[in-house]
Parts: sequence; structure tokens; C-alpha cells
Amino acid sequence: METIGESIASKREKPKSSVRLSFPIVQKLFKQSIVIILLLALWEVAPRLGIVDQTFFPPFSVVVQAWWRLVISGELWAHFQASIIRSVSGFSIALLVAIPLGLVIGWYPLAKDLLNPILELFRNTAALALLPVFILLLGIGETGTSVLVYEMAD
Repeated sequence: METIGESIASKREKPKSSVRLSFPIVQKLFKQSIVIILLLALWEVAPRLGIVDQTFFPPFSVVVQAWWRLVISGELWAHFQASIIRSVSGFSIALLVAIPLGLVIGWYPLAKDLLNPILELFRNTAALALLPVFILLLGIGETGTSVLVYEMAD
């Protein structure tokens, strides 16, 4: 007569004839990327079937071809440089203003009392909510975008 433990152990044993090859890394990669693959497939198919307008949502392959043309022509690098210059200049200005201002507020209680209300106002306002104000006051050029990056970094 088998005991309960022996019967459970015998049920857990797998037959030796069913050897299964397992690739856990491939399975994990597939599981992690299946949603991205499905979204890219939907992105490709939806505009081609007319579900969405191709003018506003072109197929993925068209976007990749346009991206590749920009890479080959060197135009992408020029736009990348302009974006990096704006980001670095805005962040640098934010550092040059925020560090001394923080030191002054930390050292002098009067400065904290005077500046805290306005700083809290800007801290609690999303930077993108101020975008129309920056455009009206500073225009669409480099100054406006640099100030927007400054405000987002500060």
C-alpha cells in the first residue's frame, strides 16, 4: 500500500520520454516584445485599410523610410544638433539661476519668506501649461524654446 506522500511524489514525476527543449531567454524576449510587435503591425495596417487617415497617421513603413532619408541626407543630424543646443542652453541657464538662488534662500530666511510664494506658484504649474505664455511673450524662435527648457529644468 502506498502512502499519501509516495502517491503525490509519483504523480509529480514526469515521464523521461518527453524531453522538452526550453529556451527561457527567447520565451522571455518574445513575451516582452509581443505587445510592441502587435502595435507596430496595427500601426502599419490601420492606415492602409483606411481605419485612420494616412495624412495624420502614416503607416510605420512610410515613417521608417522618411527617417532613413533624413539620416542619409544629414538633415536629421542638423535638427538633432539644434535640439541638443536648445536643451543644453536651457538647462545651463537653469543651473546658473537655481544654484545661487537656492543658496541665497537657504542662507537668508528673509529671502525664503519673500521668494517662496512665487517659487511655489511656478513649481505647481506645469511647464507645458506656460507654453502659450512663452510663445506670446518670446515668440517661436530659439529664445522661447530655451526658456521653456529652462522652466522645465528648474
